[in-house]
Amino acid sequence: MAIEASWMQNRTYSAREDRALISGLFNEGVLDLTMLVVSESAPAAMTVDVSTGSFIIDGDDQLSPPQNSYFGASDAVVTTAAFVAPSGNPRIDLVVMQVRDPDATGPAGDDVIVSVVTGAEAASPVAPAVPDSALALAEIALAVAQTSIIDANLTD
Repeated sequence: MAIEASWMQNRTYSAREDRALISGLFNEGVLDLTMLVVSESAPAAMTVDVSTGSFIIDGDDQLSPPQNSYFGASDAVVTTAAFVAPSGNPRIDLVVMQVRDPDATGPAGDDVIVSVVTGAEAASPVAPAVPDSALALAEIALAVAQTSIIDANLTD
């Protein structure tokens, strides 16, 4: 094995090497807790908004070789797809930011998305599991036949 340094002018290196550095420097999460805040949409609807901000997401799709961590940022407010109200019992859904990296056996897309993970309806609901290569941003408590999401429904 040769000794090498990243970012040398005449060397080609992979994104995985950059992610290894990020993994060594940062823990998974939102880099500034005043950012990537989840809040009710205006006007109130069955959607929520995610504010701008920077994040680190640990890649969990592939363990060998290690996928490492992704740094990213959002420079615009993102509105989620519409939530569907539960029909029989309350439910807790998640809002997540997820890396889709098919090169690391992840889902197709080669991007980062904000998505909704639907929980199971239950008399005492619990939040669903966070998908691989995703960062949970908020839990949304939904009541039967709910017609809009307000900040009181959010746990950010």
